[in-house]
This record gives sequence, C-alpha cells and structure tokens, in this order.
Amino acid sequence: MSKEKRPFLEEVINPIFFTRRGFLKGCVYAAAGIAFHPLTGGIERVFGDEKKAARDMSKRPSTVGIVKEMNHELIGESWKNPFNPVPKGEPPEKFWRPIWSKESEIKIEEMVRKAIDVAGDWPVEKGDVVAIKPNLVASPLLFAQIGRLTDPELQCSVTDARVVRTVAILSRESGAKEIYIVANPMVANGYINLRQWGYGKVAEETGAKLIGLSEIPYRYYKAPLKLTYKQYALPTLMVDVVNKVISAAALKTHSITGVTLTLKNIGVGTPSGIVYGGPRLGLPHERIAEVITDVCSIVGIDYAIIDGIWGMEGNGPLSGDPVPMDLIIAGRDPVAVDAIGTELMGFQKESIGTTRIAQAYGIGTYEGIEVKAIGGPLEKMVRQFNPVPKKSRFPGSFGKVYGWEGL
Repeated sequence: MSKEKRPFLEEVINPIFFTRRGFLKGCVYAAAGIAFHPLTGGIERVFGDEKKAARDMSKRPSTVGIVKEMNHELIGESWKNPFNPVPKGEPPEKFWRPIWSKESEIKIEEMVRKAIDVAGDWPVEKGDVVAIKPNLVASPLLFAQIGRLTDPELQCSVTDARVVRTVAILSRESGAKEIYIVANPMVANGYINLRQWGYGKVAEETGAKLIGLSEIPYRYYKAPLKLTYKQYALPTLMVDVVNKVISAAALKTHSITGVTLTLKNIGVGTPSGIVYGGPRLGLPHERIAEVITDVCSIVGIDYAIIDGIWGMEGNGPLSGDPVPMDLIIAGRDPVAVDAIGTELMGFQKESIGTTRIAQAYGIGTYEGIEVKAIGGPLEKMVRQFNPVPKKSRFPGSFGKVYGWEGL
C-alpha cells in the first residue's frame, strides 16, 4: 500500500506504538498538547489535597485462585463480534458490539465465582462504592484498521464483559451501594468503548454505571511514594468517591513492560487522558514501572482478577497472537495475582519490573503465595508464550524488564 493511501491509524498510530522513534516523537507531541491545551489550564495547575495514603497490602502471604475450564468451544468460541459496515437497529442501539451464548455466560460466571471463592478475601461489603476496571485498550475500529478482525484476535485484546458481569453481580450481592464499570482506552471515548465491547448489556443487568475516566473531572493527588512524579492527575471518582477498586485485566504481553496485567491496568489505565493524552504519552514511559507503582499507591487495588479465557502472546498489547488458555485467576493481592499470571505465561515473575517494584514498595507480595487450582494441576496450565519480538521491544530499562530473552 502506498504512503498516500495508508489509513490515518496505520500512518500515525502504528509508528507511535510500534517504533521507538515514533514513540519519542509522540511524547514530544503529547507534551506540547498538554502544556497548551485549554482543558488542562495550560502550564498552570491546581493540585488537590492528598485523599488516600499508600495502601500497604501487608506482607502476609495471600491465596490466588485459578479455575481452568476444559470446554474451550463453549467459553472461547461462543463470543462473536460481527463487524458490519452498517450495524442493525436504530440509535442509540445502532453500533458494533459482541454477542455470546447464554450457556457461555453461565459457565464463565461459575468459573469466576469459583476462583474468588477459593482465593477468599473478597472485599466488597454493604454500602461500598465499587469501581471495576477492565482493560479495554482500544476501540473495535482501531483493530479493524490494523487488520485484526477475527473473533480470537479481538477477544484476546480486551477483558471479556462476561467476566466483569460476574464481578458486578457479586458486588451487588455483597451489598454494594453503587457500582461503576470504568474504562480509559488509549485512543477512544471510554463510555462508547464500553458499549462497543458489550458492557452495555452488563450494565443493564447489574445496575452498574458505565464511566469513561477521561470524560469526567480530575484533580492532582500527591503520590506517597514519589517514585516518578510528586503528584498525578486522576479522576476524582476513583480517589474521592470509590472505596473498593477491582482490577479486571486481560492476560497479555506488552512491548514496554513485558506483560500487562492487573497492576498496569490501574497504573496506566487510571490517569486522566485530558492531562496525559489518549495513549498516556504524557506519562514518563521511560520510568513506567515506577509510574504504575506510584498510581497504584494512590488509587489502590482491593481485588485483582485476570481474564485468561484467551491470552495474547508476541506483539502485545495490540497486535499479538491469540492463545486459548481458558483460565480465570483471582486474589486480593494484585502483585501475587500478576506473578501467577506471569508464570502461567511461561515467564519469570522476577523479570517483570511492574510486579517487582510494586512488591518492593508494599503494594503486595509474591512471596509465599498459596495457589489453589481447580481444573487440573498447576503445571499443566502453564503455556510458554512468545515474548514481544525484538523489533517491537522498548529498552528493558523503561519497564525494568530483566532480560527479554530470559523472560
């Protein structure tokens, strides 16, 4: 395809995300936009008072629950996203969205409930205000533009709405006063993105509210750890309103951090896009592991869940290959959950800076984890993922990844 005919997303977005030169150029553009954009108040900033202190997850070992389902056809192949240039229906219901079978919905609910039950420490209590944060990295349109149109390619890229549905149901059963399902995709409107990935149906059933985190008010909060910045611009909903945060991540590789799981889902997926830009290029990606720990120390993660129905290997987080895993991973400690998720991908948890640094600063611990697995022995659940290819990797110092080849 000639340069003149390349679509905008391929011409502009791909070079930013898949080459180091493009990334650095994007950082310059983002910094300029942040400094002078009227919505950010230009250079002048008003900092909010510190609302939440760093949450130390205590050093006691935690339990991680894993549930493996043997019927991949039921849970992995029943999800369909029928791309149609002209979707059926009338506004506001006329848009792309996935469909799935009721049988698969019931089975995945059973898996999530079992994983949480064996892990224990479910945090939601009567009167809580809950935020459930799935990883919805981008809109279906972006994936269509880069040629990812098969159902497995789409499903492995984001958190399955059926998993979050169960988390919302459990929160409601536990007496939650309010439930928000929140999203902060890199180049899309969060609310619209939630609906396009099937979360409208979940909201209708559970009474949850769908919120795009970059479309709501934010303010600056002091970082207790100050590993990178002294303060971060975060949605007030996530710090001042919500008192229980549940990170519901996908199981994917990542070109900067090696893997992207529950810690990164909050650490990069919460800061305001109004300030840091759609792809969060305004954050210092050369210290992204420290940024993630900083943000998690402010926002906190009260429970961590990984949707491993499909995993993504290779060129993540956008263009990797789907891997059928048929797993749900859950636990109260995001460091422990991410460590087990990393090992199930065949990588070493100590090699991943986001997990290692979060442990060092008290976000959680991967020492002494008790794993309770349902559906087979743990060693049979491990699958060796291909890491991000060399041409797409950022320097290991960015995400504090120790040895890409030795992951």
